[in-house]
Amino acid sequence: MKRYLFLILPVIIVLLDYCTTTTKITNKNLSSLYKTVQNTLNPKYVVYHESDSISKVYFKIETRDLLYTKKESDEKFLAKVKLKWKLFESYESKKIVDSSFTILTDRGEPGTDKNIIGHFEFKAETPNKYVLQVMATDIYRRSSKKVFVEVDKTNPHNRQNFMLRDDLSGLPLFDKHIPLGKTIRIKCNNPLIQTLYGRHYNRNFPLAVPPFAIYNPKSFEYDADSLFMLSINGKGVFRTEIAGKGIYHLQTDTTNKLGLTLFHLNENFPTVKLVEELILPLRYITTRKEFDELLKTENQKKQLDYFWLNVSSNPDRARELIKQYYARVQDANRFLTSYTEGWRTDRGMVYIVFGHPNVIYKSSNSESWVYGEENNFMSVNFNFTKVSNPFSDNDYILARSPIYKSNYYKAVDSWREGRIFVSN
Repeated sequence: MKRYLFLILPVIIVLLDYCTTTTKITNKNLSSLYKTVQNTLNPKYVVYHESDSISKVYFKIETRDLLYTKKESDEKFLAKVKLKWKLFESYESKKIVDSSFTILTDRGEPGTDKNIIGHFEFKAETPNKYVLQVMATDIYRRSSKKVFVEVDKTNPHNRQNFMLRDDLSGLPLFDKHIPLGKTIRIKCNNPLIQTLYGRHYNRNFPLAVPPFAIYNPKSFEYDADSLFMLSINGKGVFRTEIAGKGIYHLQTDTTNKLGLTLFHLNENFPTVKLVEELILPLRYITTRKEFDELLKTENQKKQLDYFWLNVSSNPDRARELIKQYYARVQDANRFLTSYTEGWRTDRGMVYIVFGHPNVIYKSSNSESWVYGEENNFMSVNFNFTKVSNPFSDNDYILARSPIYKSNYYKAVDSWREGRIFVSN
């Protein structure tokens, strides 16, 4: 069983009033955002609005990602992490609203599988939006991971007004994907709320179409498949048990679409293990005939192995292709999931076929991905627009164009010729 270390952090305040930086976030290359790197920090964060002026960020750091060292005089190994955060008015603003840092210390043995969980507070006033930049640094390894967390205090009914905890351990939950049968506690920051109104949607969403295909996506049908209610107890804690696949949308006010959304997408999420989970993402590099054969054959595992061996012509090369392709699928699930699995989305499709972008620019309403050297006419640029979605703040749609056709087929052909496509 994984152990936990829960911390309530003292923070060192380094900025008390408004100040500015020299560069806006939106002008920085954020290419490290959507990438899991082994043996380095991959922390998780979740925001909870404590009051109209104070918000909390809960964090989770896995100790297996840390470098532990030991001095001759010490009995135990030691790891140190510096957490430094800055609260900006927006991606487009240089103004810093609040900023501070703290040092985490853990004593233990290298390779110990436990989580360091804690929280820190920052000042954020209602009814504003902000961007929180958090830099986690493994001091001994000298490696860092920068993450940007959007803070939304414009509406008392949105997801950041809820705190989720595991029913057994009482610890914060950092994923909105809930395993089947798991019981969680949901706290609302408004003590007057007595009831949550729940909607369950069990939908099969289509895969993203190629970046050159012009199509009109269907609008989401908000009529729920089933309705339910959750009652509150005296401490403002809700209890629920997720008992089926789909989207669970919990609201304090049904007159608008905002609320807390939980998901059960598949049992292994964000990893892909079952044969069907391995077959479906292949649609991006298969012909319609190949894909139909993979779905309809009685022995899907055999047909799947045949596909990879056929394109690689070598078992060792096939293993490497499989490893890299599904690593991209899983990274897409970790970073790009919205109301459906990340690999199904527009960004997920581009990420899987083309790989990790060389350059990422991010604004309040869009993302721009560059494959190749920036400002090089041979490079490929993909532009995504953020979609207003009551279920997720991570939903983006690609600005499709016929200009992508040759580059897309070039990348697909690379996979089909047994070569992992990587942009220059």
